[in-house]
Amino acid sequence: MSRRILDPAECRKLHKAGWSYRKIGEKFGVSRSAVHQCLRNIRAGEIRATSMEIGTSLAAENITALKTLNKSCEAVEKLMELLTQWMSGNPHALARIEEQDKSIRAPADLRLVLLKCSAELRQYAELQRALYESLSRFEQVTAFQNEVLDVIVNHVSPEDKARIIHELRQRRLIRQHTTITG
Repeated sequence: MSRRILDPAECRKLHKAGWSYRKIGEKFGVSRSAVHQCLRNIRAGEIRATSMEIGTSLAAENITALKTLNKSCEAVEKLMELLTQWMSGNPHALARIEEQDKSIRAPADLRLVLLKCSAELRQYAELQRALYESLSRFEQVTAFQNEVLDVIVNHVSPEDKARIIHELRQRRLIRQHTTITG
């Protein structure tokens, strides 16, 4: 038996035109549940696309911040490594440190630099933790939004769905041109 192919674009167009799942299924030679699954997959794709659009923007900002943070951390780590070598008795380390920072004049200055580096690394670690926490919260919010939209699309009466969507648009929680079908 050959497998029937259901065209998602045509299926969506017919459903928007008011065709029932059963009638669409008859047109394509598939079951009502196959039509339902096709339309559900379309809606899920729209929800994922909207979430990904928001997520991409947030992730790009966080990735840029992390790149900057990592560059700064690498510089501080290199300086800390040279300081550690100097404290272990490597005479060449002091010359390399002085090349990087002309304000160093005495061993006491080096200890001060070491303390500053340690404090800076702690700040970097805290910032990195905050960025990862922000990304984690975003993922949780996105998952919750997807569940709420799935309930609205698949389990709410058409009148209630229209009212909810209208209210979300009024509050600017979804874009005006976003289409939620179901």
